[in-house]
Amino acid sequence: MVLAYTDKVTGVYEKASPTKDSPTSVTISGKEYSVESVDAFNALSSSGTFKYGDTVTLLLGRNGEAAGVVGGSESTSSHTTVGFVTETGKKISQTLIIRYIQVTMQRLLHLTEQ
Repeated sequence: MVLAYTDKVTGVYEKASPTKDSPTSVTISGKEYSVESVDAFNALSSSGTFKYGDTVTLLLGRNGEAAGVVGGSESTSSHTTVGFVTETGKKISQTLIIRYIQVTMQRLLHLTEQ
């Protein structure tokens, strides 16, 4: 399963907390967002691409936290950012689980009959 989100917010990068060296949250145009991913952390930290006063677009993940960052010409260009993968996983269907239980029960019944 791949979860993809298209929520984003564009504004001025004002502050990183607790420090720009190790941001766990950032303030964009007066609103604070938690930093969710390593990519966002790297882009917004003191060694990253973005500086205070830059116009940035935060790509928000499932919980509304910063999963990615684009800026400069990317923030204002005509292309559309369609999402940013923040998590992957596996999903087992209910039918498969029921079938597994049925087979297991049949095997157990067969063993007890012997």
